[in-house]
Amino acid sequence: MKLTVATALLAAAAAPALAEEVEYSYDGTQLTGYFAQAEQAKGLVLIVPDWDGLTEYEMKRADMLAEMGYDAFAVDMFGADVPLETTDHRRAATGALYQDRERMGGLIAAGADKAREMSDAEGMVVAGYCFGGAVALEMARGDAGDGAVGYATFHGGL
Repeated sequence: MKLTVATALLAAAAAPALAEEVEYSYDGTQLTGYFAQAEQAKGLVLIVPDWDGLTEYEMKRADMLAEMGYDAFAVDMFGADVPLETTDHRRAATGALYQDRERMGGLIAAGADKAREMSDAEGMVVAGYCFGGAVALEMARGDAGDGAVGYATFHGGL
């Protein structure tokens, strides 16, 4: 696709008002999320990544949501000290959280709290991919009082 002045202007106009990595913590674990802010946000979307952790994919999705008028926060469910390079690493990291639902809930709650701290938007929807979809379902089943108005899971584990 050839970039013209018109498409460049449209792309610039739709860019997030703010997009940045955000540091936060839970129970001594340092976490890094990604926040994309819309101009006059219509709502807030909490993005829970798959077992690869927070990658450029989730960041791009957050940016796309901001371009559509929603603040978006992609959470970190593992922290920098948890290796995710191999399938065995990812299986171990997600398996540990499946076995410790209290920690899973605490990590997602910490991300939701940070997202709300950064966004003035009313109403939050939680969306998760694969492992993140399972986390979104766990959040929906829980009695955490998270205040989400909806949940979406994309091929999440039941």
